[in-house]
Amino acid sequence: MHKIHTIPSKNKKCVFLKGDCNLRNFIYFKNQIYGLDFEEEIYGDPRLDLGEICFFITDIHSKDPARWQMIKKFIKTYENCSGKKISNLGKFINQSSKNAKKRRKLKKIS
Repeated sequence: MHKIHTIPSKNKKCVFLKGDCNLRNFIYFKNQIYGLDFEEEIYGDPRLDLGEICFFITDIHSKDPARWQMIKKFIKTYENCSGKKISNLGKFINQSSKNAKKRRKLKKIS
């Protein structure tokens, strides 16, 4: 994720985002993780992607402590790679939760 987030926008105030960070849009192959489904060119705060990934990790069986450990490890690794401390991620995870609820309601209506 950090490599994706090093691509600056034209005004350099935002970074390129993966967007749609559902875990189904990643594959693990030969010890590497690859992002799939880059349909839109989106720029913004990298915590949008990070919050969405964290949401999808916890979305199923969120009381499982192993999932929270996975999130901690993921964020720590991201911080080590980027050299930046990630703060206030909770609001981005909550936003991902709200977005998922909206998508699920729309899916039921369709």
